[in-house]
Amino acid sequence: MRPLSQDLRQRIIAARERGAGTGEVCRRFGVSRKSVERFWKQHRLTGDCRPKQIAVTGAPAWKSMTEPYAVDWGAGGSDLERTQNGVWRT
Repeated sequence: MRPLSQDLRQRIIAARERGAGTGEVCRRFGVSRKSVERFWKQHRLTGDCRPKQIAVTGAPAWKSMTEPYAVDWGAGGSDLERTQNGVWRT
């Protein structure tokens, strides 16, 4: 889910500063009660309401599908091998 825009966050904070209740702000801007409470708390604690940076970790999901498989069939070995396009053959 994408973060709400900075403009919307500032309008929510402005409405709360004017005395609007959490429920009223939720209905007016179409956001969840939890979002309004979180923005308001962040604003009170830090004076700002910017979204947190989204962390990008690990390899993309598609990459794991293209990696070759390492197959260990035990000490006896196997006559199966995997071709370059991913098909198993004997």
